[in-house]
Amino acid sequence: PKGWPVIGNLFGALRGGTLKGKMHIYIENQHKKYGPIYKEKMGPGFEAVNVMDPADIEHVFRHEGKYPQRNEVEPFILYRQERGKPFGMLIR
Repeated sequence: PKGWPVIGNLFGALRGGTLKGKMHIYIENQHKKYGPIYKEKMGPGFEAVNVMDPADIEHVFRHEGKYPQRNEVEPFILYRQERGKPFGMLIR
């Protein structure tokens, strides 16, 4: 998705359910629209490549180099635990 200058698709993601704790639904809808691998800008300095197929995910993990860089998920987990909400398909 093209998105807006600077902010990219941030407002679309917020409107699409991330504010309601349904980011997994937003990502699933994006995959239906753009295919099994797509990239989107989610704000200044942050771009995400989203991969749906488990075989593709395995390929990425096996070839990401000696020092992979991954987003921290602990804040997401704590947020969900404190509110008694499920983690969804993104974490577990």
